Amino acid sequence: MGQWDAAYAALAPLIRDGCTDLSIGILYVQSLFALRRFTQASTFLDNLLPLHSDQLSLLREKGRIALAQERYEEALSCFQRARPVLQSDHDLADLAQAYVCCGDLDAGWELIEGRLKDSCSPALLAVGGHCCYVWERWDEAAQYFGEAVRLGARDLVLSVRLAHALRMSGQVQAAQRRYRDILDVQPDSISATLGLGLCFEQMSMHDRALMIYQSGPAWDCGDARILARAGVCAARTGEHRYGELYLREAIKRGQESVELLAHLAYTLEAQQRWQDAEQVYVQLCDRYPRHVAGHRGLAWLYGVGESTGLSDAEGLEAARRSLDLRSDAKGWELLSACEARAGNFEKARSIQERLEHHSSDQSTRSRHQKAARRLGRRQPLDEAHVGRALVA
Repeated sequence: MGQWDAAYAALAPLIRDGCTDLSIGILYVQSLFALRRFTQASTFLDNLLPLHSDQLSLLREKGRIALAQERYEEALSCFQRARPVLQSDHDLADLAQAYVCCGDLDAGWELIEGRLKDSCSPALLAVGGHCCYVWERWDEAAQYFGEAVRLGARDLVLSVRLAHALRMSGQVQAAQRRYRDILDVQPDSISATLGLGLCFEQMSMHDRALMIYQSGPAWDCGDARILARAGVCAARTGEHRYGELYLREAIKRGQESVELLAHLAYTLEAQQRWQDAEQVYVQLCDRYPRHVAGHRGLAWLYGVGESTGLSDAEGLEAARRSLDLRSDAKGWELLSACEARAGNFEKARSIQERLEHHSSDQSTRSRHQKAARRLGRRQPLDEAHVGRALVA
């Protein structure tokens, strides 16, 4: 930055004296750009352009300023008019970024795709990485972002996206290192805190993830996304009261999803608050009727005798609906429990016998045998006979 300070100090008196030389004007604009004096640079260019209307290099500089100020359509227009002089990787990165920021990723990608393999431009590689990131081509995104960082890119957003791409491509250990590097620089980064926690969630280490969410400086920001993940992890680790607290607050702040509602119901079940859990499952069915979670939750509550508001017809309908959405052994087991609860013991027993016949392990066969014997005595099933699996 020091050289640009010196350049500006040397050029500013010439400009004040009315110098209109093109090369001096461009260097002056570039010094203003480097010093982030975008408005001053834009005003100067507006005065200089009429004197050199045929100079496309001025349009290129105007486009760069507009891009930096997030005036993307203006930037794209300037770059398109200056296209004949846009030859370097850096120039093409600017044009591609303008396309991308205006929503035309295909045009931006087509412009740079052939140069990415051999490019030494961090800007060009960053744009390529962004395109792949949006398209969820995680391996390529991680490759291009990583190369951009290796070549000197220091943008925090790029670093976060690199870490995300590494995590999504399964490179969890590398992603952890990147997230920790970001948190060393910005300890309250919500994106990095979430990303690091999700690394541990992917490894089913929910206790570690919960500790990261709760103990980092980002926790004090009260971000709803961190509360949501903390709630899920608390539910997964048996901290059900905290799980309920975090999940309710996250949902209240706009983070509602199948996952959060299902985990909220799960925490309520764990506290034996059956009526509250049932209300959440009803909400799940109303909001997300094509997802199995709400229907399966209601079927379980009814089947094991913990429902407080479902009729026999409603309990059976929940079980059948869950089977329509996901036909598996668990769904049939729930239907058996619901048939028994409604008094249809022969149907329920027949289902258990079929499940026993198709079971692949001894413990599961034994459970179905015990359930079938109980049903033969015309006794409904309870939690000891029907396993509860979290569906989210």
